[in-house]
Amino acid sequence: MVRVWYDMAPGSAYLRELFYSDPDRTTRHRSLPPGTTHHLLFGYQRNSRSFGESDDSTVSVASQLYPPAQQDAARLYGFNATHVGILETSEVSQLVNRLLAEAVRQVQ
Repeated sequence: MVRVWYDMAPGSAYLRELFYSDPDRTTRHRSLPPGTTHHLLFGYQRNSRSFGESDDSTVSVASQLYPPAQQDAARLYGFNATHVGILETSEVSQLVNRLLAEAVRQVQ
């Protein structure tokens, strides 16, 4: 098992290196490479017994919508789905397939 949640944790070294050209100070945003299009998809369906900040039953919406990740996004897409449920949603599959097809057309 690859424990990616360590790298995706707010403030992780991975995220600082990804989004900042000065990861120790985090004052200079690192833009995506030219020609890279980034679409940010997130879920927000909560457990009916949840309290506190909005989440997808696992990750907070605030964490999913990390401001540096939004900065270069071509578009944000929110889905009423849980952390795992978003992977099983036909709406999401159709969107990802459409975005991939558009990306292929752009490079041809």
